[in-house]
Amino acid sequence: MIPLSSFLVTVGALMAEVRQMWFIAVVVICLNYAGLPNVPLMRLASGVAPPGRVGEALSSIGIAAQLASLIGNIAVAILNRWLMSTDLYDPLWIYYPACGTLSLCAHPADRDSSWRLGFRKR
Repeated sequence: MIPLSSFLVTVGALMAEVRQMWFIAVVVICLNYAGLPNVPLMRLASGVAPPGRVGEALSSIGIAAQLASLIGNIAVAILNRWLMSTDLYDPLWIYYPACGTLSLCAHPADRDSSWRLGFRKR
């Protein structure tokens, strides 16, 4: 599921080439579907949490997501000035493959976590 999510995030980079209004809807749909791994993540966290502490486990995932958004916004604010000063034409497309690669980095951790949590892959 993580490689698919990474691919869906990277689709946004095609906006630099496909300069049509209808393609914005395609990118928005892809980005919405890229967030689907959060659903099994929440289910996994609620299943592993000790009884009576499920809310704390779910809120820790929410806090991590908000912190990632904050760090991402700070990085964009800092990097935009540098990107706009380069000779690239319309350089903001670079964020899509960078974020897709960053989400793909979670794949090795996903493979290892199934054995530590007591689940077996089939």
